Amino acid sequence: MNEVAVVWALENTEMKRGLIAAVVTILVCFSDGRAQGKTDWAAVFKDILEPEAKQLAVDNAKNLCLVVAEVTKNDLGLQTGRVQTRTELKLRSAGMIPKDGFGQCLFVKVEIVGAAFKADIEFHRSAKWDLPDGTVWQQFVTVWSDRNFGTHGRDVNFILGILDTLLEEFLNSYLKANLVSAGR
Repeated sequence: MNEVAVVWALENTEMKRGLIAAVVTILVCFSDGRAQGKTDWAAVFKDILEPEAKQLAVDNAKNLCLVVAEVTKNDLGLQTGRVQTRTELKLRSAGMIPKDGFGQCLFVKVEIVGAAFKADIEFHRSAKWDLPDGTVWQQFVTVWSDRNFGTHGRDVNFILGILDTLLEEFLNSYLKANLVSAGR
């Protein structure tokens, strides 16, 4: 064996371990289960397959803090109040109660700059971490987000339609997660 082969063998030990782990995983996943009985892979990988449901499931899911960021002055005349009203109506039509305050929170932001726009929706909730020294650290984190951007063609309704689509996607995930967590 020459020096190059020895150096390659030493430098790529972690890569080789990863490759072996991947091959073993593939063999286990694609085995027909006869050797050790059938395996319910959905149950094994539940945390991987359904993280959204865990992240969006909250207590008192009908009450949702809503924060709509200020829409800066723009040539289309779209104002914060219109985005706020549109968002509140969409939430109420899904049985939600939008409220001011603090807690699990939906954050909505629409930006218009010249011929371009961006619409963002984020869901924030509290998360806790137990630190090695025994203290607990708590922080609000974003657990769901979606956005869309592009050119608006000077059409406010186009932007509001994009906002509606983003809200529908959020509500579908949020309500599904909270109906499942409530056992319904």
